[in-house]
Amino acid sequence: MNRSAGRSSHRRNRARKPVRATEQGMTLVEVLVTIVVLSVGLLGLAGLQLRGIQVNQGAAMRSQAAILAEDLADRMRGDYAAFTSGSFFNAWTPAKVGATPTVSLNDWLYSLSALPAGPASSQITDGCASQPLPCANIQTLAKPAGTILTPVQIDIYWNDARAAGASTPGSSVPGAVVSANASLGHFTTVAEFTDTF
Repeated sequence: MNRSAGRSSHRRNRARKPVRATEQGMTLVEVLVTIVVLSVGLLGLAGLQLRGIQVNQGAAMRSQAAILAEDLADRMRGDYAAFTSGSFFNAWTPAKVGATPTVSLNDWLYSLSALPAGPASSQITDGCASQPLPCANIQTLAKPAGTILTPVQIDIYWNDARAAGASTPGSSVPGAVVSANASLGHFTTVAEFTDTF
């Protein structure tokens, strides 16, 4: 018997062995499970991105309210006669533009209208309680004993429904209505004024 003939028949027998089932690759079920797991992960990432945008929008509105409050305090310092006569102290909404006692307050109300509008909220307990949003309430506080400073509290309210992720009237969700208390944005600050400028 020829040795080379024995090797070739041995090679042929080895080549004809059936392939085991574990060596055939991935099954369709494994591919489908992978697609489902990947899809759930991508949906989670999309939800996280959406929530991040909403929180960022809420922060932008609070920053805008802080800038508006500081601007109003500066306007009050600049118009001492109106400040001492009490012209600034009231609840103000953009709807009162033109009905204000000072030009600087009238201009400021135009700026206030940049905040999102909304219905009146029962969560508000000061002068803005029955006013549509946005609204600013300006009031003096009790003067601390032994000081020449007059503390003035400025509260600014706006509709924060979009930043909170709630549906707003007129949104793309059919029949969506936001309650008056769904999301209320609120910024408050206390500015101190001297009795004499």
